[in-house]
Amino acid sequence: MKRENNNADEVHHLHLSLFENMTVGVVYQSADGKIVTANKAAQKILGLSLEQLQGRTPLDPHWCAIHEDGSEFPGSEHPWMLASQTAKSVNDVTMGVFNPKSKAYTWLRINSFPQFRDKTGILTNIITTFEVIDRQKAAEENSRSQELTLKLFVEYAPAAIAMFDTQMRYIAASRRYLTDYRLGEINVIGRSHYEVFPEISDEIKKVHQRCIAGESIKEDQEPFLRMDGSLDWVRWEVHPWYQKGEIGGIILFTEVITDQINLLEEHRNSRARLQAALASMNDAVMITDLDGKIIDFNDACVTFHKSPRGSVCSKTLEEYFAWVDVYNPNGEIIPMSEWAIPRALRGETGNNVEFVFRRKDTGETWIGNFSFAPIRDIDEKVTGSVVVARDVTDHKAAEEELRNQVRRLASLRTIDMAISSSLDLHVTLNVVLEHVVNQLNVDAAVILLYEPKSNELVYAASRGFVTTGISHLRLKLGEDYAGQAALNRRTVSISNFEKSERTFSKGALLAEENFVSFYAVPLLAKGKINGVLEIFHRTPLNPKPDWLDYMETLAGQASIAIDSGQLFDGLQRTNNELLLAYDATIIGWSKAMDLRDRETEGHTERVTDLTIDLARVAGMTGDQIANIRRGALLHDIGKLGVPDSILFKPDKLTEEEWVIMRKHPQFAYDLLSPVEYLKPALDIPYCHHEKWDGTGYPRGLKGKEIPFEARLFAVVDVWDALCSDRPYRAGWPEPKVINYIHDQSGTHFDPKAVQLFMNFMQK
Repeated sequence: MKRENNNADEVHHLHLSLFENMTVGVVYQSADGKIVTANKAAQKILGLSLEQLQGRTPLDPHWCAIHEDGSEFPGSEHPWMLASQTAKSVNDVTMGVFNPKSKAYTWLRINSFPQFRDKTGILTNIITTFEVIDRQKAAEENSRSQELTLKLFVEYAPAAIAMFDTQMRYIAASRRYLTDYRLGEINVIGRSHYEVFPEISDEIKKVHQRCIAGESIKEDQEPFLRMDGSLDWVRWEVHPWYQKGEIGGIILFTEVITDQINLLEEHRNSRARLQAALASMNDAVMITDLDGKIIDFNDACVTFHKSPRGSVCSKTLEEYFAWVDVYNPNGEIIPMSEWAIPRALRGETGNNVEFVFRRKDTGETWIGNFSFAPIRDIDEKVTGSVVVARDVTDHKAAEEELRNQVRRLASLRTIDMAISSSLDLHVTLNVVLEHVVNQLNVDAAVILLYEPKSNELVYAASRGFVTTGISHLRLKLGEDYAGQAALNRRTVSISNFEKSERTFSKGALLAEENFVSFYAVPLLAKGKINGVLEIFHRTPLNPKPDWLDYMETLAGQASIAIDSGQLFDGLQRTNNELLLAYDATIIGWSKAMDLRDRETEGHTERVTDLTIDLARVAGMTGDQIANIRRGALLHDIGKLGVPDSILFKPDKLTEEEWVIMRKHPQFAYDLLSPVEYLKPALDIPYCHHEKWDGTGYPRGLKGKEIPFEARLFAVVDVWDALCSDRPYRAGWPEPKVINYIHDQSGTHFDPKAVQLFMNFMQK
């Protein structure tokens, strides 16, 4: 490389030396005709310094030029003008130019050669040469010097150039030409082009003949099969050159562009791979330029932003998001400058950034989890941005549902404790009503007790009312909505009092409350009516099925509380009903977890059933089996605390992400331990990732330090995970999984648990 650089420097200095010491005047002019530089001979011939020449054009009025007959030589006929207009060399033009130093005209022979940018064919500059001539010897001297000058320029030009006579014999060839065409030190001068390259096709030979006939021809991309079988791609153009007004041969400008073609092909392949990758991604991906204009995206992007595909690409940020408002999770509108794309274009990088979108036309909202980063060039300058987004609306809803399940489970437990610990029915009912209002998010509630002797519903407790009139309420069975609910033992609901065709007898009583919607739920226990729970709200209610189910559960709790207060000896039976409600809630909770992660749907139910079977084989019974069942159902509840970006990441987790992922058993413990009812079931959620050899997590327990229930479950959990299909792999065959569990006995798994499992599976 160093030797090549030295050779290039040597050629460059030689070129400069040749330029400065030539007796022929040489002027370089830019594409717009301005003189860029001139050698010493040109300055002397024209009688002007370099500073005086620079910037002048042939149209400059200060030039004084004449034809041989003495008439004015206009600038529009200058050889440079003709060469730039025709893209052809202009040769042997005789002109008289006034020399301001000698105060006389100097007769010159002028030649102009247009130069073009190789790849684009755009005119870059004109080289004009001239010499002082003796008009009697002008033709001979002009021809000799012109040919010599042209040969020298061809030889030392940095481009691949070859000059031929009309018989296609080499007159001159640049060093770059000899290098590109692997001619090395071969002397090609005087040899036929077709002798040097016998593989040249007849079609190319015809091109040469057309050029010799006067045409200028070019080709931007053409294959060139060499004698050794290798294939190169070349770009070329040929022009005739003239001598004494006659075509003296052709000049070939050529460039080997194999590397560029290969690079372009690699770019196309990379582009195709990028498009395939984008199409396969479920996450939305947008790529923008530096102006924020979207230049690439995938179908998931269109789905995520709920917009027609044609309205995305080449849109500015303002145009693309004209139909939405963007908020942060707190409901505050976010200015466009703080959206993902502008932040990335400022050089910021973001991960797990949440934005809430709201369509202006329909009001539809959705939540996006965003990652974004700037695209930089090799100089670290920002040239665009890439944004990845995932619609987490359903995940957020599932998370909120799980939180509701936790709160509701804790509420049921609190009510249970109130029922068990207090014989004061008034205290217990107030606890029930507190949780009715808080957990159902309603404005007010009242409990009416049924008095069989008077056949009436009588006020017992209330919460959330502005006035006190409700405390005097008494209704006959069948009277009003509450009486109908009790009589028919069915829930009565009113979505809007004003639109209801039925009259509400408590209308005057509740006139100041401004209630809109209403539910009356009969309180039934052991087949008898104990009262009615009435629920009021000041705006319309649009409850989901789980809300209605929980309302019925709370009504059941209220009825249990009443029955407990009235019939203390029936407490044990009601506790059994409560346990069923707890377990139903836990089942609903585990199903919500499966809903959150559809990749493992059904996993919880399978591992629970298999673990219970193993526990029975191991001799466990009664409460042990019940607690194992609850623990297995909730074994992955701790993943609620793991960010979606980690939990659903399709690629390998980083070490930092694994640290967070390994915390989910601790998250499960922190979430469930406050619920007294679930403490006996904590061993599996808390310890099922511990390993027999002490290398597990979260506490690194070893051997029998790990609860036996967790050791059993660990085997079952791995069995089901490996046997099940995943998006990134197919499930293993059962023999392969059996061998793997055998291999892990004594390291990952308790040998006793493995033996129990193997015996059970053989049966």
